[in-house]
Amino acid sequence: MPDATDTDGLTVGQVSMRLGATVRALHHWDEIGLARPSLRTTAGYRLYTARDLERLHRVVVYRELGVGLDDIRSILDDA
Repeated sequence: MPDATDTDGLTVGQVSMRLGATVRALHHWDEIGLARPSLRTTAGYRLYTARDLERLHRVVVYRELGVGLDDIRSILDDA
């Protein structure tokens, strides 16, 4: 994963506020590989790009519809 400066993406807190998902949910989705940030700072902080936000937005919508995380992964990763 490439290193980045703080100006290259949005932090977990910023993404949490934009999407209405908790920071813990974002961390969990990263840990299970559902929605990983494209960038990290040199200190290891997650940074999300516009493309990452698109995927996260879809995850949030499917969660609101009651779809499970494994099913969401299948839906998003299905070509």
